[in-house]
Amino acid sequence: MPLGLGSNLSRAISKPITPGIVTDNLVLKHNYNAGSVVPISDGSVYTDGANDNINFGPLDMPSGAFTIGGWFWFASGQLEERPSLIGRATWAGTAKGFLMRFNNDSSASDTTALQVVMGDATSSGNNQTDVYSTTIVRDQWNHIMVTVDGEASGSKTLKCYLNGALDSTHTSVHYVPDDTSTTDFLIHKADNMNAGDSEVKGYACNCALWQTDLTQSQIKSIMNKNYAGLTSSEKTNLVSWWNLNASYSSSDGDTNVVFDNYHSGGESLGSEMVIDGSFNNNATSWTVDTSNDSAVSILNNAVTVTNSGTTGYGSIQQTSTDFVDGNYYKLTFDVTALTTSDGITVYNYNSNLTKTLESITTPVTITDYFLASNTDGVDIRAICSSGESITIDNISVKQVNGNTGTLS
Repeated sequence: MPLGLGSNLSRAISKPITPGIVTDNLVLKHNYNAGSVVPISDGSVYTDGANDNINFGPLDMPSGAFTIGGWFWFASGQLEERPSLIGRATWAGTAKGFLMRFNNDSSASDTTALQVVMGDATSSGNNQTDVYSTTIVRDQWNHIMVTVDGEASGSKTLKCYLNGALDSTHTSVHYVPDDTSTTDFLIHKADNMNAGDSEVKGYACNCALWQTDLTQSQIKSIMNKNYAGLTSSEKTNLVSWWNLNASYSSSDGDTNVVFDNYHSGGESLGSEMVIDGSFNNNATSWTVDTSNDSAVSILNNAVTVTNSGTTGYGSIQQTSTDFVDGNYYKLTFDVTALTTSDGITVYNYNSNLTKTLESITTPVTITDYFLASNTDGVDIRAICSSGESITIDNISVKQVNGNTGTLS
């Protein structure tokens, strides 16, 4: 029985969120030992082949041995010439890095011929390896994994596995990781090589990257699992794993992200970046800003914004916090008291958080994940009308560990 969405495919495609998570009765595994079909994922990401992808920023791929791949559904009706599944590579006359894609150049039979492009960006000689696998069947799930050993560039061996079977082996492969500052690691698009015609129409889930070349037996075991099903040995040398079965949407709907399941799906965090987020020293570590008739007071280990007339904002700021551009952070704070007639809007000036609070029971914790981009410091603002007030405590910002992707 083929792996796939089965009879539910047309229903799933007919109303996708693009890009978005599809959760319509996915079936990705045939359990031959049990003699039955069982699901190993309760969702996958869908991209429309025109504008959608998942961007993980400048993720550093291993310089030595590695394994990369996952489950992919390559749909009919592709809109682009070189749909790219996963990787990070640069083309500047020669290739540098790794990219798994399909290609309809004259050297490939058609757009379902799998191509792996690898290179070391040397100026002359055989510096690029184009690997063509056997034809990938469209409109069904295929598990595609590529392993590369740790030998020197020009002496590497690449193996391509299709649905657990060794599909092809290639020697004398050239490769060094792409470290170009402007190139990102993407799923379902290329950031540099033929980027304008590289989007994929289809699905992806349970994608992963290891810094070792897995064996065929390991790949056959892993292909039948999501992250929760991996053994401890299968997590050894794992860099990242993305189930791609759920996403976090910011409160304003502008940012949708997928977390690295190897790093607890967004809950493995770095150290605290806010100084005295509990206001134990009251206003010592904070500055305030206001507009119109709003006022800010920091007393009794909390900050309160009030308004006595014309609608305005009250802001609590800490400019010493230095975020790293391109990293994701988790912001939380507690609303311990709220007085409002038609809702108070709370937002983080340096992220996409915009949340209107009304008819809530306090205390309540507000959470937001945001991508740092040329912004420093914490700036929590509340917009209040006459007679309204809000009290905030326990402000926290911590970096999200792992490789987080942005759906765009």
